Amino acid sequence: MKVKMDVNQYYEKKLSLLKECVLLSDEIRSNIDEISVVNGYLDQRASVIHNLQILKESYGKVLEPQLSDTQRNTLDQRVSLLLSLDRDTAKKLKISQDELKSNMKTNTQTHKLINYTANFNSPNGHRMNIKK
Repeated sequence: MKVKMDVNQYYEKKLSLLKECVLLSDEIRSNIDEISVVNGYLDQRASVIHNLQILKESYGKVLEPQLSDTQRNTLDQRVSLLLSLDRDTAKKLKISQDELKSNMKTNTQTHKLINYTANFNSPNGHRMNIKK
């Protein structure tokens, strides 16, 4: 059963959901290196986005055109802020991934070198003698 909603209620509900989404996106961006924390925020954000989709599907066609220019601009600014946060988060995630790859490569090379030197050094020097 659909609940009746006027344009101001629609605006307030959508603005509230967008604000919540912006806050969650900021938390994700701030905690990008703590994957267990980020997963919880991502789940919450997905739920908020789902609620935004339901709101738009239920009332958007009728009420969106009735929004004032000020209301529309405010909602557009929130969406722009959300997109900006998402771009910034993607950049931070890419940097974090690149650092992780570099650290893994360095770590692997260090282990190979350690294994090489451990196998190379023997007490009687038989590995050094090419003829044997």
